[in-house]
Amino acid sequence: MRLFSGSDVVRAVGMNQKVLTQWIDRGLIIPAKKAAGSGDKNGFTLLDIIRVGMMKQLADFGLSRGEAARIAFYPEGNPAGDVLSQIINRVLHSCRQAQKARKEGLGWGAAVAEPCLVVFFKGADGNYNETECSTLKDLRVLFNNPYETATIIHLTRLVQRVIEALGAE
Repeated sequence: MRLFSGSDVVRAVGMNQKVLTQWIDRGLIIPAKKAAGSGDKNGFTLLDIIRVGMMKQLADFGLSRGEAARIAFYPEGNPAGDVLSQIINRVLHSCRQAQKARKEGLGWGAAVAEPCLVVFFKGADGNYNETECSTLKDLRVLFNNPYETATIIHLTRLVQRVIEALGAE
C-alpha cells in the first residue's frame, strides 16, 4: 500500500500544512501511519487523502471540524462508514478507469468517470447521514424531503483532483 506525505495531502486537497497538523494533533484525522517521533513523518493512504478532502469541504461549508471529521472518518465497522468507503472506492475505481482510457486514447465515453454526488444531511435526530446521487432524479427526490441541513460534495471531482495532484494510478 502506497503512503503519501503530509505535503502530498496539502497539495492534493488544497489546504494549509498548519491546518493539517492541527487536525492531526487534535485527533480529527488519523493517518494510516502515525509519525513515531522527531524526524518521522505521517503516512496517508489515497483513501485517507480523499476523506481529508471531504472533511475540508464539509468544514468549508460551515460544519464544525468535529462534525466534518465524524462524517468523513466514520469508525471502522460502523455501517455508515462501510457504505461511504464502498462509495469512495467505487468512484476511485471509475476515475482510475477513465484516467487509463484517456492515456490509451480511447473514445470520449470510455474516458469519463461515473458522476457521483454524496449528500450529507442532518436528520430529525440531529445526526448526519449520507446518500449517494448519480442522477438529477436522485437529487430531486432528495430535496423534496425537508432536511434542516444538506451539504453536497461532488465526489467524482474531488477524487479526480486528488489523483491528478498526486499522479496516482
